Amino acid sequence: MDFVRWMLSQYSTVAEVEAALSKIKIVTVYFDSEGNPSPTAHWRVSDKQGNSIVIEIMDHGKINIHKNTAKVLTNSPDYNWQVTNLNNYINLHPGISAPQKINGVEAKSFGVGSNFVGLPGDISPPSRFVRAAFYVNSAPVFKTSQEAVSQAFHILNNFDIPIGSEFNDKSHIPDLPSATQWTSVIDQGNGELFYKTMHDSTIRRVELSKLDFNAKTEHKQPLDNGKFTTQDVVIK
Repeated sequence: MDFVRWMLSQYSTVAEVEAALSKIKIVTVYFDSEGNPSPTAHWRVSDKQGNSIVIEIMDHGKINIHKNTAKVLTNSPDYNWQVTNLNNYINLHPGISAPQKINGVEAKSFGVGSNFVGLPGDISPPSRFVRAAFYVNSAPVFKTSQEAVSQAFHILNNFDIPIGSEFNDKSHIPDLPSATQWTSVIDQGNGELFYKTMHDSTIRRVELSKLDFNAKTEHKQPLDNGKFTTQDVVIK
């Protein structure tokens, strides 16, 4: 977990991180009950210049670095596998399929989206990778950062995992589920962090320029109050 702190506290560009990685060794510190090391760990690193890489640490500390050409990252398997798997979905396109005649039947689309019928909708990492790549690829170029941040949240809404959906037995759901506890978007150009939580869908903003990164002690703040919140709309 200190790997992220090490990167963010010392380097400001992707190139600096890549150069520094050759000088360190990441040590496996987690093993399961059978003595197996932790699974492949992934990090997406990007900078203000638009550079983006994926760092994977696997096989007891081996570091692999990939250019994030797909502009997407999910969990296992490894990044190269995920990119190769995109070849199975080259038929997917935005928009509506053209009508066609099937024998004596005039077939046409029921509505928007028929061009990407077959887009995987489950919550497994490979399916999430394909789905995210499709939506990122189909997104327009926005004129303002606010529009881009809004679009990013719309895309990420497709990956909001409800509590309990990842467990076989509903009666044994742990206190800290693997559901989507928070969703965040970063505007690197303006130095702003946006986030919402599973309890509160209100989008909050943190202006990084107002934080004191030279402070000697850490400041911790809860993401929300742990309760579902609503706001009444007054209709006049």
